[in-house]
Amino acid sequence: SHWETASGPEGIPGVAWSHFNAKDESYSMNAVSRVYDKGHEENSFEVGADWNFVADYVISLAAFYNSGNSQPGTGWHDAVDPVTGRTGGIGGTYAANRVEDTRGFEFSLRKSFSNYFSFRAALNIEWLDAAHWLGDFESQSFVLVYPDSNFIASGKYHYQWEVQGGKEVPVPLTDAEIREIGAKANDNLRKVRANSDAFNARGASTEILPAWEAPGLPEGAADYLQDIWYQHFWFGVSPFTRGRGGQGSMQVFVSTPQDFGPGALFGGSKLLGGVSLNMIYRIYTGAKWNYLNIEGKSKPGRGPLHTQTDLNVQKQVRFGSLNADVFLEVFNLFNQGDTTARGSDYMWWGLERPRSDDPTYLEYGDTSDRSRFIGSPRITHMGIRLSF
Repeated sequence: SHWETASGPEGIPGVAWSHFNAKDESYSMNAVSRVYDKGHEENSFEVGADWNFVADYVISLAAFYNSGNSQPGTGWHDAVDPVTGRTGGIGGTYAANRVEDTRGFEFSLRKSFSNYFSFRAALNIEWLDAAHWLGDFESQSFVLVYPDSNFIASGKYHYQWEVQGGKEVPVPLTDAEIREIGAKANDNLRKVRANSDAFNARGASTEILPAWEAPGLPEGAADYLQDIWYQHFWFGVSPFTRGRGGQGSMQVFVSTPQDFGPGALFGGSKLLGGVSLNMIYRIYTGAKWNYLNIEGKSKPGRGPLHTQTDLNVQKQVRFGSLNADVFLEVFNLFNQGDTTARGSDYMWWGLERPRSDDPTYLEYGDTSDRSRFIGSPRITHMGIRLSF
């Protein structure tokens, strides 16, 4: 394990600086950000066969299995602030707390390049089972952070700031605030030492520990973390399944010689000569999630299919020692706009947009009209490459 090298307010490695809101005022606090990395364990197996059943045409079938432990996941840090109480999500962390099992089949038909073209069509079907937040002390990184009265009095803590010269400048605590807030900070520590679940009732926990003595702390961070304490949690969560998913693709490649097609030579090639075309079509099953049916029971559902077609065309010409490639490149050729629709409204009524009587929609219009789609709109590149 190691400490994340996020820069603090003075550029000190290992200290994460976070601002958060509470009620009508803005507060800030410094918190440690711990990273657990146990290495990623994977076991994989694949077996397949090819059948060249005629000329350049080959059918392939493969079965695969992959099992991964200690996969990348996420944890988070909360601060138990003596002014605002417990705050949510002052920092996210990386943690090795996820397991995954993937198994499936892949079918494909391909034609090797001959007679100026080749193609490949493939269908992949897989099943995914996974679990996250699963493990022990060394695999789950959920941390509560507590300052004590010495930290409050050190000048490193503030809960208000003012604007000076276009910058937010912390407002120093008064002597009365130092005594009042410091007393509350120490009271929080007494509570958690008497009851490790005082500020978090979920998950196993360790005793509260001094952050400045944590192993693997980078040089320079210990002084800043003086008088900050942390408490570590981890959970055991039941596995979940994504069920069956799939994706298909078709790729066509065409390349012609310089003298191909009708007409006279111009620029070293005929009209249809020296042309390369590459087109890829992809289709994906929709995302899987649960929704409530009319009877109020949770049922699995899927979002809309997602498809995309990309195209690249190049034409090669030559004038003496000058070679030119004129190209056209189009991503999402048909400007496909597949939505991320999900939930009961989609499953019951096929709605991919807000209801007509939705209060937000009535007041502001469709606020997700640019963000509900998968991928990007059509993107086109045109150009010429020259070489001498």
